[in-house]
Amino acid sequence: MFIIVDMDKCSGCRLCELACSIHFDGESNPARSAIRILSRKDHGIDLPVLCQQCDSPECVRNCKAGALYRNETLGYISVDEKKCSGCRVCAELCPWSGIRIILEGNIARKCDLCAGKPACVEVCRYNALELVAEDSIGEYRKKKAQEKLNQYRILVAPAWPEDNRNA
Repeated sequence: MFIIVDMDKCSGCRLCELACSIHFDGESNPARSAIRILSRKDHGIDLPVLCQQCDSPECVRNCKAGALYRNETLGYISVDEKKCSGCRVCAELCPWSGIRIILEGNIARKCDLCAGKPACVEVCRYNALELVAEDSIGEYRKKKAQEKLNQYRILVAPAWPEDNRNA
């Protein structure tokens, strides 16, 4: 399972960030969210950024602490915060910028799909986020979603303002 992002529908309301932080920490704190919205108001773009649950994740392969692992039952990649050393290797290797380091506690944070019922998808009133099962979506749709994300990243990624909430 993974979450497909439709940037054309995202309003930048950031409710997904709040819902995610409540899932992880029980408090509304976007700085502790596994999803974040990068905004380019000058281009009229709001881009939800989160883990894409890669088939062959560099983050898992390169985690020296063994803190990142794939939940074989549901297929998502998760972080064992007790093992995480906060070394930042996973965040640096993620091609989707889907892992952030939470300064309080110095731990990696990434989307764990809320164990199959993502809070961000539930609160997204514009349906910019959609949870899909790998086998229920055609390869074409997955490929198109990734192509679109790549186009946005190439077009605007170098000009994204620094996100001080993510170290």
